[in-house]
Amino acid sequence: MKIFLIIIGLLIGVILQTTLIPFLSVMGASPNLILVLILILVIFKKFEKMWWAIVSAGLLLDLFSGLPFGLTSLSLVTVAFLIDWLHRNVFSEIKLWISIGLIGSASLAYNILLIILGKLLSSSFYSGTSLLVIVIELGYNLILGLMLFYGAKKILHWK
Repeated sequence: MKIFLIIIGLLIGVILQTTLIPFLSVMGASPNLILVLILILVIFKKFEKMWWAIVSAGLLLDLFSGLPFGLTSLSLVTVAFLIDWLHRNVFSEIKLWISIGLIGSASLAYNILLIILGKLLSSSFYSGTSLLVIVIELGYNLILGLMLFYGAKKILHWK
């Protein structure tokens, strides 16, 4: 049942990320629902158990993003792996503030990784991304992460 909820949640997340969430943008920054959903999954479950969901969501986002194909998937998988490693080896407990810190770190790492990979692949999509846009997106993702953290604990009974 939990796997079914995860699949439905990610599908709804991809649909919202590509249709509704762009309308919430402020100065070009909008929340990254899929990134936060994937990070919540990685924090509560292990990367080894959730890699299929991360790759699937990344590939679905790649279809709609306008970036070179695979850029979003590669960035999501890399950031999810790094956050899982940090969570398992440095922070062993699942606490709210640790999770929020990991989501903030991952949001910054994801944007930096997209910019670097975009430059390497000579994509002009992220060439004009400013620090202000990254900070606004970080704020959005932290608020979204806080809500989804409590939602995941309540709905899926994760501890």
